[in-house]
Amino acid sequence: MSANTNWPLHHDAAIAAIRAEAFQAREKFATFNSAHEGVSVLREEFEELWDEVKADNLELAIAEAVQVGAMAVRFVADMRAKLAASEASKVCGHVASQSLLIPAGTTCVLQAGHDCNHASAYPYAARWEWTK
Repeated sequence: MSANTNWPLHHDAAIAAIRAEAFQAREKFATFNSAHEGVSVLREEFEELWDEVKADNLELAIAEAVQVGAMAVRFVADMRAKLAASEASKVCGHVASQSLLIPAGTTCVLQAGHDCNHASAYPYAARWEWTK
């Protein structure tokens, strides 16, 4: 199998087109409300791509493929943002009474690996986020 020396150039152009389309979509439309909505948009774009492929219309198929790629990027970005916001908003309900490490009256916000097992001396306080 011989190497195609034009591939990197075409690859860069494809990524640039997908990125431009993703930015344009971000400015034009709100973030996906849910993974279901995102998948529905991806499915719709893929169906349009498939229609152009079946019609043997390569130029329009490429344009649709760019939209599929852009919506995939948007899906990843939107769902990562939702996941981060969801994790940041989880509160275990533990309120510190007094500690040398944690100001009294602050609330523990769940972090990755947090097991809500608050020892009286808060030995793992560094891995928790505390908010007023």
